[in-house]
Amino acid sequence: LLQPADIAFQKTIQKYEIGDLNQSQQQATEAEKHYRSFLQRALPPLSRYVARAISKAASHSAKRYAPKTYLASREKLNQLRDYIENRSTLMPEKPATAMTLAVAAQQLSDEASQARKDRGSYESLTLKNRAFHLQLANALMIKTGDNPMLNDVAPKRLLDEVKKLRSQLREQRLQQQQEIAALKVAYDAKLTAQQQQCKQMQEHQLSNVQEAFRAKLERETYEQKRQRKLRALFQPGAANILVNLDGSLLIRLKKLQFSSASSSINDRYHDLLQHLKQALDIYGDRTVRIEGHTDNVGEVKANQILSLKRAEAVRDFLIENGIPATRLKALGYGEVRPIASNEFAQGRAMNRRIDIVITAPKESH
Repeated sequence: LLQPADIAFQKTIQKYEIGDLNQSQQQATEAEKHYRSFLQRALPPLSRYVARAISKAASHSAKRYAPKTYLASREKLNQLRDYIENRSTLMPEKPATAMTLAVAAQQLSDEASQARKDRGSYESLTLKNRAFHLQLANALMIKTGDNPMLNDVAPKRLLDEVKKLRSQLREQRLQQQQEIAALKVAYDAKLTAQQQQCKQMQEHQLSNVQEAFRAKLERETYEQKRQRKLRALFQPGAANILVNLDGSLLIRLKKLQFSSASSSINDRYHDLLQHLKQALDIYGDRTVRIEGHTDNVGEVKANQILSLKRAEAVRDFLIENGIPATRLKALGYGEVRPIASNEFAQGRAMNRRIDIVITAPKESH
């Protein structure tokens, strides 16, 4: 029943990864439709299971020993049935809660029934209550003994201490507000002077806006040209290229694959890595992170080591082909940064990847 929804969800991820946001939204809507269809088919059997659990709770005297929980489960069941039988158009929030309440009602009844049979149960509850009172007293710094079987603190005393603490906090807050008001008055004159200074600085900066805007356009045009050159290096499907808001770039080498548990680069990928080398030459003014990732198959530590070795293999290839080692940094993240679900083969294949991050340009001052 869930398969159509899961397929649509995977397509949502794929479309998002390639930047097709319209298709991604359409697939997300389709997935939601299938998930809702699944719920429509799952709710009727759920209502039957809940009814059985409530009946069982009633047979354990839940009406007597756990009336509130029992009635809450019945109310949830009624909401569920109203929705199923079209007496209500509002789907119950968290419908499975009805089952949880029914089971809890039975458990509470069983515990209450057992407590009536166990002569020591009252003593046990009393000692637990005393121990809790002592913990509260210690938190409120009330001097007490340390034996919960011999010492107790009256609830009224605990409440009085809490009220006292609240009063102290209110006084502190009032004092802080008064201090803030005093600071505001003291700095009003300074603020006025600073505003005047800022106004003069703004007037000076406005005189340079046109030049700064022209320089910005030149930089943006230059970056656009570099990005076009970068994209032209890779054949369709060889790599995904994403530009981040901070100006950094992500090159996801989709075609680069490693043999299982291996970090050796097959010769057939040398052309792809040569194109990557050319891409890094285009951005010779920036540093580069080579990030290795795996799926969640195997041990976490082994995956992290393998991902690092694969990233280092790519780094070594680039160094051998003329990229300065000082520009490159290899990192292995293992399985901790998935981009898709590891529950499916397709998602695991997407997670086994090498990402090349060309860092953002340094800001000029």
